[in-house]
Amino acid sequence: MLIKHLEEADGNEYVNFTWAAYWQVTLLHFIAALLCLSTFRAWKLLRFGRQFRSFEHTLIQASKALVPVTFIMVIVVIGFTGIAYVIIGHTSYPFSKMYYTFSTLFFNGIGLGELDYEVFFAVDYIIGPVFIIIYWLTFIIFLINVFITVINLAYENARDKVSLIHEEYTMTDYVKEEIKYHFTHRK
Repeated sequence: MLIKHLEEADGNEYVNFTWAAYWQVTLLHFIAALLCLSTFRAWKLLRFGRQFRSFEHTLIQASKALVPVTFIMVIVVIGFTGIAYVIIGHTSYPFSKMYYTFSTLFFNGIGLGELDYEVFFAVDYIIGPVFIIIYWLTFIIFLINVFITVINLAYENARDKVSLIHEEYTMTDYVKEEIKYHFTHRK
């Protein structure tokens, strides 16, 4: 249908691709949901591996400590967001709105984005570098290291706990049970 409209259009005529883009995004979300569901489905099988059990215990043990650390990280980024928005918001697009400022600083803090340092230097040659250095020291060096330390301690505890667990229910038991279930419940 879309190709038909494209073929019928003259050289400079506008062809609306909004419908195709909408379905592309919808398909992407559907595939993401299916991937999530299939991962949950495969969780049973993955639990038999010693590494995955260690990972699972790490998540369980670290979750109690990671919630306050994550909350503190978000509060710190919100504070730096307010400062960056006031100082730089009027000069640069990535800092023109609070949401943009927050996402720019947060993604830079976790290593997924880049800051345009020239903007900080252009606004003020003293406040810009001081802001960047304080942000790096606070968020990137201190808070990220605390986050990693919490996960590392939880992993060490989980590894010790998993090494003490005796396997009573193995993968072969699970496969036998599934085969037995499928053969006895056929209609």
